[in-house]
Amino acid sequence: MTAHGTGRLARRAYGWYGQWRVAGAAVPSVVPKVNAAVTAALAQPRGPLDPPPYCQTKARVIPIEGGGKPVGGGQLGRAAGDTGAFRASPEFDGDTLALAAGLVDEMRLGRGPTPDVLAISLSATDYVGHTYGTEGEEMCLQLLELDREIGDLLAMLDSRGIDYAVALEGESAPRVPILLWRPGFRGATVQAPVTSADLSATLAALIELPLPAGSSPGRCLEGTPAFCQKR
Repeated sequence: MTAHGTGRLARRAYGWYGQWRVAGAAVPSVVPKVNAAVTAALAQPRGPLDPPPYCQTKARVIPIEGGGKPVGGGQLGRAAGDTGAFRASPEFDGDTLALAAGLVDEMRLGRGPTPDVLAISLSATDYVGHTYGTEGEEMCLQLLELDREIGDLLAMLDSRGIDYAVALEGESAPRVPILLWRPGFRGATVQAPVTSADLSATLAALIELPLPAGSSPGRCLEGTPAFCQKR
């Protein structure tokens, strides 16, 4: 996770190494608070999640060759102190987003005269996929919880009156899906391949800033006509 104010050039990078650590700046007070909360939570077992009917239809136990633990029928509970199960669950993403929300308030992101950037890496989906597979009940629960948790973060930004634009990027082969959004945005889908220059031009339009001098020319994507017309 990285957070910086573009006007203040105050950059901070955060990584998970059994707890959140900070590189490049003094440690904000929210970091030890989140670390303490995670430590306390890990010391206790976590019960299984309650799957909705849709996820229940995916509760198929898939045997693993070579005697590995079967996957596809779990509900993401964990024993006390099980850090592996913690990372491969929505709990990890939830704590990551809790830290992000705390940084928004403590660093006063989005309140200044210039845009701030908050980049959040949500890794639990990758861990769930490698641990349990991508087609079972575990992944269904993970994605439903991730959707809710991202919604909670955006609701927090709304409650603070912060104007924001969102770019969501996932991993896929051979294409990488990316979602751009901000309040008042009317959804549309762009199927044609795009370049990083196109994304830069679109993000610049979304936050209503000119592209830096010397930037590679790109096209503002057709899915954002109202914002593209302002450029």
